[in-house]
Amino acid sequence: MQQKRHTLNPLLHPVGKRIILIGYSEYGKRIGETHPNARIPDVVVERIRDRHEYDHLGYLALVSEFGIALTTIRKICSYQRRAGRVERWKRIEVTHD
Repeated sequence: MQQKRHTLNPLLHPVGKRIILIGYSEYGKRIGETHPNARIPDVVVERIRDRHEYDHLGYLALVSEFGIALTTIRKICSYQRRAGRVERWKRIEVTHD
């Protein structure tokens, strides 16, 4: 018996297009990994903070684990960097080949 293959509905998921959510702060600025200058994904930032706060890892251990500069690790853990809260989301449709 042949298995049924799942296919995407072309009306719901047009080929070559995808939707991106962009986060904005209360001041209307892009924040988080959707900021054009962001180099570290949000999941990595959360993992760094979790490892520091719950697993009690020091900055140097986090530097060796994640391969990120000490000053960046320190600022992420002390919420001096990447501490903004998303106030609104904007949907952007992106076409790609």
